[in-house]
Amino acid sequence: RHNVYLDIIFIIILLAISMLISSIDMKITYKLFGFVVLLSILWGISLLLERLSLPLPPVICTSLGLIIATGIGTYISGKRQRKYRQFITSAFSQYMSPELLKELKENPEKLRLGGERKEITLIFTDIAGFTSTSEALNPEVLVENLNLYLEGMVEIILRYDGVIDKFIGDAIMATFNAPNDCPDHSSRAVMCALELDQFAKKFRENCRQKDVEWGLTRIGVHSNPAIVGNIGGAERFEYTSIGDTVNITARLEGINKLFGTSICVSATTANKCSSLNFMPIGELILKGKTEPIQVLTPKKEETELSKLYIEAYNFLREGNNHRARDMFKNILELDENDVLSKFHLNRLVSGESGVLIRALEK
Repeated sequence: RHNVYLDIIFIIILLAISMLISSIDMKITYKLFGFVVLLSILWGISLLLERLSLPLPPVICTSLGLIIATGIGTYISGKRQRKYRQFITSAFSQYMSPELLKELKENPEKLRLGGERKEITLIFTDIAGFTSTSEALNPEVLVENLNLYLEGMVEIILRYDGVIDKFIGDAIMATFNAPNDCPDHSSRAVMCALELDQFAKKFRENCRQKDVEWGLTRIGVHSNPAIVGNIGGAERFEYTSIGDTVNITARLEGINKLFGTSICVSATTANKCSSLNFMPIGELILKGKTEPIQVLTPKKEETELSKLYIEAYNFLREGNNHRARDMFKNILELDENDVLSKFHLNRLVSGESGVLIRALEK
């Protein structure tokens, strides 16, 4: 005797599995494979029942039902994915390059709520004395110049495949190697910092020509593992980085004030940039830290003066203070604006020695 209820249960199960597979966010080839498997099961069971001379379920109608269920599930999944891609476009189009945005839209799972530990390189930039500048300038002039400044800085960061993490007033936090992978993220970040520094100095000079006082831009660069991901709730979140790596980068930016430099880079970053030139600054014990971090500043090219400075620095590191002091004096006679030679010479004159520096200011 043919049991209709068993046919109904069998059909419902197949349709439910079909809807489930087609509505899950996965590649269309996987969905097609699942659909073919379900059809094969349906027709395989039907052929088996026919050979056993047992009653058959409505194969044709069930097959049509599977097609319709798969279509509906695929439509729902596609609509959800399109909505998510639109969200990605609106949320990130101004903060990452078109190439990175395309990759992110193709792999939206990178933006699931949650985080992962990943090695990244961070850039922090800030304008010195911006509070005083904002109080002195007409609001319209301030906003106009700030927009031009940020637009230029962002364009450079995106060109080097960095991602704008956030704006904090006039400050910028940019991430390299997250959410998308970038194997040479340290080198890209340092080259980006050099171009940002060049742009900021030119922008400042242009402001001066318009009788607008604009502060120096200071930049910090640091590489290390950090927690990166979507922080917040299901309705409102932001993709950001958290952890000690963020704090150190921010302090490296601020510590430029102590040396008179515009870019400070940690050794963990510099060591990954074999093709770039760096000038050692010292081994800093940052505020709140007990272990020193070696800090350097990048140079576009090696010069005779930079070679002399490195030689003098090595004497300082080895404890040969007399020879180091003479060399720093000689460098300043050749270039009175060499801020690092001036910094270390002042330290030696005040009775300090070596390259270990307690940076309590930041």
